[in-house]
Amino acid sequence: MNKKIKLIVIDSFCGAGGVTEGFHRAKINGDYCVEVIIGINHDAKAILSHKANHPNTHHFVEDFRTIDPHDLLSILNEAKKKYPEAKVMFWMSAECTHHSKAKGGESRDADSRSLPEYAYKYIEILQPDIIGVENVVEFLDWGPLQPKVVKDKKGNELYCPIDIKKDKKTKKVISIGPKWVPIPERKKEYYNAWVEQIKSYGYHYDYDKLNAADYGAYTSRTRYFGFFSKEKDFIVFPEKTHSKDGKDGKEKWKAVKDVLDFSDEGISIFDRDVELVENTKDRIMSGLIKHVAGGKDEWLLKYNSVNGDTGRHNPPGVDEPCPVVSCQNRLGVIKAQRFISKYYGGEPAHKNISVDEPAHTIRTKDCQAIISYKTGRKHFISKQFSGHPESKNISTDGPVGAVTTIDHHALVGCDFIQTYYGNGGTSSVESPSPVIPTKDRCAVVMPRFLCSYNFKDGPKDINAPCPTLLTKDRVAIVLPKQIVGKCHFIDQQFGQSKPASILRPVGTITANPKYAICSCDWLLDTNYKNVGRGLDQPSPVITANRKHHYLVNPQFSSAGNNIEVPCFTLIARMDKRPPSMVTIRTDQDELPSFIKIIGNTIVYEIYENDSPKTKEIKEFMALYGLTDIKMRMLMVDELLRIMGFGDDYILLGSQTDKKKFIGNAVECTQSQVIAEAISMAIFKHLLSIAA
Repeated sequence: MNKKIKLIVIDSFCGAGGVTEGFHRAKINGDYCVEVIIGINHDAKAILSHKANHPNTHHFVEDFRTIDPHDLLSILNEAKKKYPEAKVMFWMSAECTHHSKAKGGESRDADSRSLPEYAYKYIEILQPDIIGVENVVEFLDWGPLQPKVVKDKKGNELYCPIDIKKDKKTKKVISIGPKWVPIPERKKEYYNAWVEQIKSYGYHYDYDKLNAADYGAYTSRTRYFGFFSKEKDFIVFPEKTHSKDGKDGKEKWKAVKDVLDFSDEGISIFDRDVELVENTKDRIMSGLIKHVAGGKDEWLLKYNSVNGDTGRHNPPGVDEPCPVVSCQNRLGVIKAQRFISKYYGGEPAHKNISVDEPAHTIRTKDCQAIISYKTGRKHFISKQFSGHPESKNISTDGPVGAVTTIDHHALVGCDFIQTYYGNGGTSSVESPSPVIPTKDRCAVVMPRFLCSYNFKDGPKDINAPCPTLLTKDRVAIVLPKQIVGKCHFIDQQFGQSKPASILRPVGTITANPKYAICSCDWLLDTNYKNVGRGLDQPSPVITANRKHHYLVNPQFSSAGNNIEVPCFTLIARMDKRPPSMVTIRTDQDELPSFIKIIGNTIVYEIYENDSPKTKEIKEFMALYGLTDIKMRMLMVDELLRIMGFGDDYILLGSQTDKKKFIGNAVECTQSQVIAEAISMAIFKHLLSIAA
């Protein structure tokens, strides 16, 4: 007899285990509180994956519509004996594809939409205490269908599109008929009738739309969650722990970049064996406009610089002196941002989401890609006229200082490559790298030096005597900036206490000193999964460039994503419309074939047979000095992390199968917090009875 389990669950659309995994993680007062006793799914491969991770669950490879609920009774009755205080939950994550807006204007399957109606026989026979339902938010508009009609601008009916269904294996035509779409005037009709039918069995009902990112997930997946319960007090929804802006005492949404591997950039979108389709290029172009042209970083943007012959903007590079500044605010700095691009229907402008926002729904098909680029050196603007030294060097992230009639502004970069073999030596990061031996012998160096502002005077070595100091400030020290991580915590020196965060209230202050504040510094290495190193150790190699990424989301009516926020929703069709990661580069390594270096000039060749979107992308690259755009599909391990599964979660089948399982799953963290909230309500109910 186990009194700690408060909820025994029948997962009727278990798939590969999103709900079950989250429920089995749920705890109250440190004890596991949920047991999923039965998993049902029609897909044998999904059941094999579920069983590999949850071997104690009883599994049925059955269609939800045809299984006899009496077959489940003996298992349920044994569980009730084992967990006498537990309540029974019947969980139903019915297929959502034919309700979802991601289906676009494609034909809807009326039978698939009616799956929730098959719950009636389970309710009558199993008599669950609670019924949990998860679906897309469009489920709330469930109503009848009608044949799709295409009309002209005047509203005249032109034709009805035909829906042709083929066998997946033989490719033979199974059926031909009209495309069925929802009737706008009759939305909610079936949903309302369904709710009333279940309530007639003696249940209370409520629902909410919950965003997984609000509970610490790496995706901004928003879903409908409805609950029917014989006890009204058991209908509860978890408290939100995170918010988009991190306000009201909540943590900020988690960034999807924490679970992505940036070491694999993929391959260039150019010179491929199979050229990308125009829709994909359209989404990439849309992302470039939104996340590259719309941000700021290491390119100076002149708003009043348009070539009279070509009519195109020609921004100066950061390796050139700052241009003349007019009396109006005409200068800016361009930054390429990470964003996510999606690969299916809808407006191109909506296909790219900043990685500073949550990810969207993960589907069963690859529909999203992460996009990034490499940038070169760090720079600052140096003012070469009198005044305080500290005001002479200005970050390119801030406004430029006053501009006089004489050129007094220059853009400064100070990176070079140092070799550690032979007699050593240095070379510019703008030149080819020296020979790379089998041992680490090269490093990019950003040195400290004294900057002298005397007439025609050059920089001074800090290891040499300082030049003459005049009555006016003429010398300033220049040094690169590394990221130094700082950590502070309180050491509680009593009993078996643990260190405490400085962000929380301190405990009781005793007569004897029992608290000490501790701090430590380290160098933060931004490489993937690197934990940094101590200040007493050698610094890691400082590279001459950095990378930026964004994800490409191919979903209907959705944009790409910045990786600084949760991923957009990964959906069930992810195996055919994959999410992708895009990497944008600005260095000169491995240039695509259409980019030529002639002397000191980079030439971007546009060919007659280039597609319209290819020409647009090339023109954009030339405008902003981009040298390549790489793309790859998100890997299964990354998708698992986005959806809250652990790295050790087992999925069986092909890569296509695995992505479909992930896209069909309920996000695990969201499942966990829901199970904990309901279990706590049951626990409190039992306490009130005992009292």
